[in-house]
Amino acid sequence: MQASSARSRGFTAIEVTIVIAILGLLAAVAIPQLAAHHRQDQTATLVCRLGVLRTAINRYWAQHDDFPGPGTGDVRRQLVSQTCRSGGCGTGVAFALGPYVQDGDLPDNPVTGTNTLTITDAMPEAASGSSAWIYCRLTGELRANTTGRTEDGVRYFDL
Repeated sequence: MQASSARSRGFTAIEVTIVIAILGLLAAVAIPQLAAHHRQDQTATLVCRLGVLRTAINRYWAQHDDFPGPGTGDVRRQLVSQTCRSGGCGTGVAFALGPYVQDGDLPDNPVTGTNTLTITDAMPEAASGSSAWIYCRLTGELRANTTGRTEDGVRYFDL
């Protein structure tokens, strides 16, 4: 005897619709949770990297009685290289200070994915978003030059 039932050949339209609805419901719950988790990770990494850079600037100031600078290239070199007391970069016995940041360059801002640096004489009220970091060479203050807010509503610029 042959089974001629359509049921044995595949799924019905109702069964497929139910499976798609369940998958859609799971996705609707999971995707926002993953996005929130990613944003929290970015914020934690940003706070950590700000701490690394701020500590490096404070250590530089403690050893040189001045902040790194005045230009962007100077700040980068002075933080990642060995320096002498006057801030010059080089190697050998005369260059016994530093490096203050490891890995040969400034860390990336995890929100922007870049490590560009803007130098200013006065810290603005808000981020412009034109670079990863903004640094006031007169006060040594460093902030994330990143627009947007954390999961808690705090501006990245205010971290």
